[in-house]
Amino acid sequence: MVSITRLLIMLMVNGDTPVTANERNGMAHLSKMTEDEFVKAVARETARMSWPGQMNRILKAGTKKAVEEFFVRKAAAKPWMRIWTDPTLPDGFDRWHKCLTSQLGDALKKGMHVKPRRKNGAEYNPVAVAAKLLNTYLHQLMKYEQPRRCYHVLHVPLDQKIRGSLVKELADKQCSDAAELLRKHNPYTLEYEKYKCIQIALREHCKKLRGPECIHPTFVGIELNLLWASAGS
Repeated sequence: MVSITRLLIMLMVNGDTPVTANERNGMAHLSKMTEDEFVKAVARETARMSWPGQMNRILKAGTKKAVEEFFVRKAAAKPWMRIWTDPTLPDGFDRWHKCLTSQLGDALKKGMHVKPRRKNGAEYNPVAVAAKLLNTYLHQLMKYEQPRRCYHVLHVPLDQKIRGSLVKELADKQCSDAAELLRKHNPYTLEYEKYKCIQIALREHCKKLRGPECIHPTFVGIELNLLWASAGS
């Protein structure tokens, strides 16, 4: 991984764009990064870039920093490193995802980071909130080459904005159970098994969107985020 960084530095130094003294100092630091330092730097940068602003309505002040530190601590841990080093991970992605979601959910609960639900309705589930944070993090992580083999198995981040669009997508596609779950439940209140049922249905739905006659013959779950962009605010 560090060798890739060094190559990028060489390209920047030898490119047409002038390089300032400060930029050269930063490049020198990158060129000396160990693998552990590189992965932790990626974890921190990804955590900051992937933070969903809408989550501030249900999370307390200080949660963004706590979640960032969670990902940095996990960066060099063996289970987390599998996304970088284990070529078999796509087959076990759902188990890996459930484990990480549970750990992040426990951290949110222990730190009392999730606000109590306002108005009448179920309380927010820290595990459901953690799933949204992990999913947006993993989507942002795809800009790095090593974990990109998991692109086709990523989960769709569920929130109130995309909820209505997903219900319409699934309602007429033999996924009525998942559509009903989304219709009845705020995504941030879901138990993990119900969340998993929805993700499985979305994955199956994507298979039906593939084919030579489709606009996008290799459609996968991460691309359902297109519905989020077109949903109302």
